Amino acid sequence: MEELNKEEEVALRELLEVYQDGADIDTFISDKLFHELAEYGEPDEMGERQMIELPGHAKQKSIYVSLIEKGMLRGFRPSRFSWYFDVELTSNGRCYFENQKKRKSEERKRKWSDRRFAIFMALLSFALSVLASWIITNREIDSALMSLLGG
Repeated sequence: MEELNKEEEVALRELLEVYQDGADIDTFISDKLFHELAEYGEPDEMGERQMIELPGHAKQKSIYVSLIEKGMLRGFRPSRFSWYFDVELTSNGRCYFENQKKRKSEERKRKWSDRRFAIFMALLSFALSVLASWIITNREIDSALMSLLGG
């Protein structure tokens, strides 16, 4: 599972709250992008009103696109020039924070296991070096005594 950056996590938490409140994710995103973070100018000669993006619109839009690309959201996009329709949370999006806690817990267990192994190897190396030193020292003493007694 792909990791999210802080901005994506904040947006996903916000969307999870919306989901848990029973509101529609697609409506929430559309309201945010096309009402809160946008204004509409005067109608032109065709009667169309141009959308004017307010500060933060492009950033928020890119965060939602990133969540879609990372599999946290799903939506239908008829062309690359249009926005997504029917945006909803995926199973990965709904379970991301629970899975993240499990991943962090498993990572801590793995690190502690690695540390225990490293400590064990250090203690074993220490014990073997002490034993080797004792054997070498005793052989030197034995050979020195034998040379004194023997001759």
